[in-house]
Amino acid sequence: MSAEQVSSVSDARVFLSYCREDRYFARQLELVLKDKGYDPLIDTQAIVPGEPWEDRLAGMIAQCDTVVFILTAKYLDSHYCNWELTQALTQGKRMVPVLPQALPPGTQVPEDLARLQYIQFYSDSEIPDSGFYVGMGKLDEALRLDLDWLRQKRRYDERAVDWGNSQSSELLLSGVLLEEAETWSNSVPKGNEIPPEIQSFIAASREREDIRIRNAKRARSVAWSAVFITAALLGATGYFYWQQQQTLGELEDKSAELITATNDNLALARAANFWADSKRQLALSEFERLTPEEIFDEQPLDQAQTGIQFLQDEINSLSPAAKTAHRDTIRSMRRDLAKIFFFKENSDAIATINDLIAEQQDDMAALNAEDLVLTGEALEMARTGLRVQLGRDVLSRAVYACLDNASVSDIRAGLDEVSIEVLEDPQVPSVLRFLDKAPDRFCENARAVICEQYTLSACELGMTDAVRQQSIYVQQQMPAPLAPATGGDNTAQPPPPRAQVQMPIRQTPALKDRSYSSQDRLAYQISDLVIHVSTQEKMKAAELFAAKLRERGYTVSLELVKGDATRSIRYYYDIQEEQVKTDLTEACIAAAEAALSDLDRSGDANAQTEQILKNWSKGYERFISLEGRFKGLRKNRVEIWF
Repeated sequence: MSAEQVSSVSDARVFLSYCREDRYFARQLELVLKDKGYDPLIDTQAIVPGEPWEDRLAGMIAQCDTVVFILTAKYLDSHYCNWELTQALTQGKRMVPVLPQALPPGTQVPEDLARLQYIQFYSDSEIPDSGFYVGMGKLDEALRLDLDWLRQKRRYDERAVDWGNSQSSELLLSGVLLEEAETWSNSVPKGNEIPPEIQSFIAASREREDIRIRNAKRARSVAWSAVFITAALLGATGYFYWQQQQTLGELEDKSAELITATNDNLALARAANFWADSKRQLALSEFERLTPEEIFDEQPLDQAQTGIQFLQDEINSLSPAAKTAHRDTIRSMRRDLAKIFFFKENSDAIATINDLIAEQQDDMAALNAEDLVLTGEALEMARTGLRVQLGRDVLSRAVYACLDNASVSDIRAGLDEVSIEVLEDPQVPSVLRFLDKAPDRFCENARAVICEQYTLSACELGMTDAVRQQSIYVQQQMPAPLAPATGGDNTAQPPPPRAQVQMPIRQTPALKDRSYSSQDRLAYQISDLVIHVSTQEKMKAAELFAAKLRERGYTVSLELVKGDATRSIRYYYDIQEEQVKTDLTEACIAAAEAALSDLDRSGDANAQTEQILKNWSKGYERFISLEGRFKGLRKNRVEIWF
């Protein structure tokens, strides 16, 4: 696969089409796609008679770049699943069929899916290197193919829908944006097509642009006619001939300036609208109050990123003069984009903030130039304002370095690269808050270097979501200094005044898990369990077992994976080993005992289900053997082979 075909999966949306009988496989696929950076869309609501489900599902399909069809015999018999296939075809979505298990011989597959290459997720002794993770690798490769083109298709589709609903000419493309859209529409990858709505949108944009160009030419023609008539009336002398050339040039310049100013004003108005909407979506996300998991599940964050990217399109269409006049505002917009990239775990945050820092360094060099027009107080104010903003951007870069696991020396070099003012305490915690809201990417190196550079109460208190420490100030008397002895005078001297100072006292709430005193370990607290069930016969026992684990607070998903069940439990981080040996083992034993009790009361037990649960209730030796590690698991997840 060529480098041009592969791109980052950030913001890549994948809709999973499945039937309810295959929900365990669909859930497992959703989890792995999330781990790889995709944004999977999956409908977990059961459809009930009389429900207007079509609009909900059609909207989810419209938001995605690719539809993954989980093909089974049950799926192909489902009316609802066939409706989703029709919607994907109608909306012109890329389609990828996957097989969680072999289809029965003679199964009839719709022609639109039968002509596509299936991706196999089940193990087959006749096919080397087959199985779930091999299939996942092939699906990942397929989803990355032509992803940039599909992303752009989704954005044009959203703009085409907005234009179709309002028919407002202000929503049409012009200038460079229109040329980019036409180039995009002429480079359709194999197996894809452009929906009629986008074609109409681009065609309407071209028609409007052509009218604008004709009007501009007509204005120049009128200007020429006016000048020639004036010259004829004045005798068409050489002097007036020269003068009409000058007048013509001025008229053309004024006409061009007017057209440019009009386009700039329209682009700025659209950009302001996109920015305001993105700001609103960021506010809806409530970053300061959400947990890290909630942040990444929030739809407003995706909407904010889309708005900022549309905003960038408008900014790119501005004239150089307009970009200069609105430079500070444009930079603020780009800072918001970097922040969104960071929360989306996209390393483009680093490139974006680096570009801003480089531009401001150039501005600082210009302010130090000898031929500068500014002088005195105005010059000093400009330098101070630029230094403060540059300092904040450098601090932000130190935080964004977490995405690349930067070392202490690299982060310190980045901070030392620019001479920045020492910021006051109230200004810096807003930067450190990024660290506190992202424990999965928590970068102790960034915190150490930032706190080394500044004297911060936030650093002294070690503010994190895991250990929220409060600063309580009390009045405390300082001891009186020792006075030197004075010869011959034993008269008691009055004690010197004692200073009143505020001393911070830490107050740390008890940790949820008494086993760990280090706040870093809380990021590795096991909360998610993926149970791989080796045979269908074990599924009933696994479902009872999983239900009891959910009651104990774990998030549990099941997957039917035919294969060897002796692989025991998989975890990745050493910090988890103690939790697996104690907390998780205890939870599994208790869950198995509770499931056995339910079986006894219901009278619905069979010998195999009962024996499986009895083994687990005794601390099944395969479970506690802790065989192997699986690189790539999330910090709070463990896999169990049942």
